[in-house]
Amino acid sequence: MIIEAPVYELVPPGPCSSKVKSVQEGIRRKTMFGEKDALAICFETEKLGKDGQKLSVLLYANRTIGKRSSLAKYIRQITGKDPGQRFDPQSLVGMQVVIVVEHSENAGRTYAN
Repeated sequence: MIIEAPVYELVPPGPCSSKVKSVQEGIRRKTMFGEKDALAICFETEKLGKDGQKLSVLLYANRTIGKRSSLAKYIRQITGKDPGQRFDPQSLVGMQVVIVVEHSENAGRTYAN
């Protein structure tokens, strides 16, 4: 039996109205500094796919809110506020945002970032 990599329909590049659909925690990611705790923020866009369903974009970030961390930057962009010393990532769920989608290619596949 042949197994093929899934092919997902991509959100077109550019600005896109969306909302934070979910935040998945408990993810481990490999980095150049070893494995790190991470999370995935799922944005449900207003763009419809070929099946009529709303398209989504995932954003991964290491689970740290230091001032220069990616997650702290994303929290500031989503909420307009600094995350401070403690932040509940689940509080992002339901927030309305405009994301800017860019496409990138890796190993012959195109991804929405």
